[in-house]
Amino acid sequence: MSKPLNEFRGCLKFFWLLWWMHLISASLQLVNVTFFMVKSMPIDSTQLLKVLPLVYMQWSIPIIFAIWVIRTVRIKSGDTPDKILKILLIHFIVFLLVWVLVPRVAYFVQLTPSETKYYTKLLRNLAIAAMILFIYFAGWVQYFRKSKRVLAYYGKNAWERRESFFLTEKDHN
Repeated sequence: MSKPLNEFRGCLKFFWLLWWMHLISASLQLVNVTFFMVKSMPIDSTQLLKVLPLVYMQWSIPIIFAIWVIRTVRIKSGDTPDKILKILLIHFIVFLLVWVLVPRVAYFVQLTPSETKYYTKLLRNLAIAAMILFIYFAGWVQYFRKSKRVLAYYGKNAWERRESFFLTEKDHN
C-alpha cells in the first residue's frame, strides 16, 4: 500500500533534511574557521579583528538561508513552493556575490596573500561550487514545479500558471 502524497515525506522531506545538514555543516564550519583563525593568527589582534567580520559574513549567510528554507518548507500553503524557489534563487545570487566580493575586499585591505596561485585556486573552487549550486538549484526547481507530492501537500506547484490570468474575457462568460 502506497503512502498518501499529501504528507510531508519523500523528496520533500529529503529536501528539508538536506537543509538541516547544510545548517549544521555551515555552523560547524564557522566555529572551525574561527578557532583556526584565533589559533593561527599572530599575537597582533588587529589583523584578527579585520578578518573575523569578513569570515562571519561569509559563513553566516548559508546559516541564514538554511534557517529560512527550513522554516518555510513546512508551511502548508499554496505560496510555499514559489517562496522556496525564490529563496533558492536569492541564495544562489548572494552566494556568488559574497564569495566573489569578500576575497576581493580581503585582498584590498591586505589580509590575504597577493600571489596569483592563491586567487587562481580560489576562482577555480568558486566556479566548481557555483556549478554544483546551479545544478542543485535547477534540480529542485524542476521538483517544485512538477512534483505530484508538492501539488498534493501545498495545493499547487511552483510557478504554476494562474488560470484566471490566462482566461480571456470570452472564457469568463
